[in-house]
Amino acid sequence: MQRFVAGRGADAVDVVVVGKVLARRLRRVGRRLHRFFPQPGRQPAAGGGDGLPALVGAVTDGFLAGTFREVHLLYFRFVTRLRQTAAIERLLPVPWPPAAPPAGRWYAFEPLPETILARVLPEFVGRSVEAALLHSVASEDAARQTAMSRASENANGIIRGLMVAYRRLRQESITTEMIEIAGGGGG
Repeated sequence: MQRFVAGRGADAVDVVVVGKVLARRLRRVGRRLHRFFPQPGRQPAAGGGDGLPALVGAVTDGFLAGTFREVHLLYFRFVTRLRQTAAIERLLPVPWPPAAPPAGRWYAFEPLPETILARVLPEFVGRSVEAALLHSVASEDAARQTAMSRASENANGIIRGLMVAYRRLRQESITTEMIEIAGGGGG
């Protein structure tokens, strides 16, 4: 995110954050937040998740009102269980085909293009944000599973080492007792 902001100028970027952890980190480094939204539930597809409609509405309305010139999604994309990559995708404005239609052809939109845009744009933004949130949740779960797996392996290694040390001490103790008994100093 720092490279993304540096390329555009810190004052030119308004940050809309999803989740407490990221909000805390950004505040700690002195970054001003434009708006904060709580982390949606674990299953954003069920009922749109917690706050997802408000997030989509804020982003879409801000873009249409001219508050945001561009909207980018920054999130962790799930690649594999061991690999997640930071992703930055431009969400708005949507790349569009050439503005001028071919010569001699006329296009009629029914209903008006503005009406279509008002219905399709929130749906597009919602699905894009939902996909990013699902990638983020999958990445977080994979990172936690990997960390727990490594912690379990480390704990098992420590247990094996302690068992070897215990058996060595026990064997030394038995050997010492046998030597004392054989030498007549056993008591």
